[in-house]
Parts: sequence; structure tokens; C-alpha cells
Amino acid sequence: MRVALLVNPTSGRGHGERIAGVISRALRVAGHDVHEALVGRGRPSGPIEAALRGADAAVIAGGDGTLHHATPQVQAVGAAVYHVPLGTENLFARHFGMKADARVVARALAGPSAAIDVAALTITPATGTTEPLRRQALLMLGIGPDGGIVRDIAARRRGPISHASYVAPSVRQLVAPSLPRLTIEVDGKRVVESRRGWLIVSNCREYGGRLDPCRRASMRDGAVDVVFLPAESGVSAGVWAARALTRTLDVGVPMMGRAVRCAGAEVRVTSDDEDPAWQVDGEHGEATRGKFEAVVRVMPGALRVLGVPRA
Repeated sequence: MRVALLVNPTSGRGHGERIAGVISRALRVAGHDVHEALVGRGRPSGPIEAALRGADAAVIAGGDGTLHHATPQVQAVGAAVYHVPLGTENLFARHFGMKADARVVARALAGPSAAIDVAALTITPATGTTEPLRRQALLMLGIGPDGGIVRDIAARRRGPISHASYVAPSVRQLVAPSLPRLTIEVDGKRVVESRRGWLIVSNCREYGGRLDPCRRASMRDGAVDVVFLPAESGVSAGVWAARALTRTLDVGVPMMGRAVRCAGAEVRVTSDDEDPAWQVDGEHGEATRGKFEAVVRVMPGALRVLGVPRA
């Protein structure tokens, strides 16, 4: 089998290349034709395209962000994906039970693959551009405090991060939260009308910090799950996060209102707020100008994954 091994050398606290080297040797011993390339923001696409050319499988070593940025190229060549988890959360690998173990990777390459959904995002032009932003989401789109946290980390990041890196940005969101006023339509039906709060659109039930607000989400149902949490302050957003952690989102609480839940194949979000904070698959969203608009469309079965998903 021809295998593209795409490695983010800064992942795994800087040990990504070494770990990938162990996996590369094991796959070659197993008889696979392995072609390696380094991936990450700012790296040239040529070596990645060369490694993927004719590939049957793509083994991606890094975090969820590495997987997020590599997926469109992998999807374009029709290769099946295996994620070697070297990041902070590794939500995709957690969902599929993938490990940073050469023997497990080799067994996965010899096993079946399954098709999963991918969400295509179109977002109003970023500052200084004329074209819409086009991204793909394997996991989720978040608009609100999680977007603010991820944006904060990205602005201050100088190297590998850990779970501790999220503490100070989370505290800052309690004090000065990112809570844009949003209008949301799902499959043409308006479900939220100009309300402040926190929106999560999920293709997968896994979420950072084990909050998992969309535990019903499936990567094989042709739909994304939508959860809107109305909030006017950092404290109320923090309470929603605590309720997501304790699995009590659907319990009515006086003064807070109820979470809005639904699912669909297309989600349209608009906001008059200037440059709301957003994130996709844990990666910070670019700054936007003017009226914010995001459209999420599900592409059913658009990506093959090595291993059978749980849901």
C-alpha cells in the first residue's frame, strides 16, 4: 500500500518527527511504500502534494489542527485517513480509538475503512480580502467564548501548548466574553432571532475539555448538530460550560432560558457584530469585516477513515 505520512514536527511537545520516524520504519517493515512530508501552517504545499500523489492512505501525525489543515488535500486524492494523536485534545483520534502506536497504525492500514461526513464552511471575507473564506470542519464550528479562547491562545502562542495554556484565556472570557448577537437558520427554518450567546455546530460528539455539548452528533448521519446557549455575560457562559460538563444542558434553569437544539444539513449564521470570535476544529478563525455570515453545508460520506467509527 502507498502511504503518505504527513508529520507536524512541532506536535507532541516537539517530538512529532521522532515519533513519526518510529511509525515510518514500522510501516516499511510491514511492506508499505511510505512517502513523508512535513505539514503545518506556513509550510509549502508541494511536498505534501507529492507525498499524497497516488496514496491509498494518509497517516497524519499531529493534533486536531494538523488534521484540519491537511484534510482537504487528503480528501481530494481519495486517501483514507489515520490520525496519530500528538496534540492537546486529539478529539478525532479519541472518537475513533486511534493511538500513537506503530503497531496499532499498521493494523489499521490492514483493516477496513469507513466513510464519514465533512462540513464545508463558507464565511464572509476576512479583513483585507475580497473572497469568502472556505474551510472544512471534521469536528465543529464554534462562535462565542470558545472562539475567543482559541483566538487568545493563537495571538500569544510561541511554541507547543498544553491544557494549562487554556486557563488564563478562559478566565479572560469570564471577564470580557465573546458573545455576539446571532441569527441562526437550520435547513431554512429560523431557530434563533438576534440573540446573544454561544453557538456550537458539531459534526462529532467529542468536544474540548470533555464538555461534549453535542453528545447526539454523528459523523455518519448527513447532518450537523446545532446547540445555541443564550448568554449575556461571562458568568452565564461559564455556567453553560459547567452544565455541558455535567450533562445538564437540557434541564431548564430559571433566569437562563433553555438551550436551543436542532440538527440539519445546512446552517446559516449571521451577526451584525463586528468580527465575532470563531474557531473551527480548535483552530482560530480569521478576523472578518462587516456583517458576519457563516454557512455550513454537510458533505455526506466525503472522507474515508481507517477503522470503523463508533457513531
